[in-house]
Amino acid sequence: QGMLRIYFPRQRGYRIEDLMLEKALEQPILQLEAGRFVPNSSEQALALAVLHPRKLAVYTVEAVGGTGAEASYYELRKAFEHGLAEVAGRHFTACNMATGPFGNAYGRDFIAVQSMDGRLAVFEQSSFAFVRTLNDVLVPGPICYVSKVDAFVTCNSNRAVDCYKYQVLA
Repeated sequence: QGMLRIYFPRQRGYRIEDLMLEKALEQPILQLEAGRFVPNSSEQALALAVLHPRKLAVYTVEAVGGTGAEASYYELRKAFEHGLAEVAGRHFTACNMATGPFGNAYGRDFIAVQSMDGRLAVFEQSSFAFVRTLNDVLVPGPICYVSKVDAFVTCNSNRAVDCYKYQVLA
């Protein structure tokens, strides 16, 4: 239903005071990832990538009226968003995403969104980079980025595991 809730539990058991932020995003949420997605921000500043069926949005969570757990409330601010159909093709419907420092990027994270037909759209922070069609993929499967080898691991429609080096895709 597109309702994003962020909690900060301070003790065992749920209490209403543990809810830090609640925001209706108006579209279904397929996946969430935290990382260093916002350009020109400090290395430690994490942002929240939210994958919707037709768009990818990146938000920052900012404390208002104090700092950390002492803040009066928290606010969700949109850093940027990409309409997937606009950048990756009109029939691009998202399935899942993987994040990480693709290409051994230091101090920043990128996002790869897999479509329902097996295409992979890569976003280097706030910029769209490229789209590639994965081999033998009729239906999308799980995808994972392995930073040690700078590659994506996924499975194809033949139920075989595939590994794609980022430099080869780029």
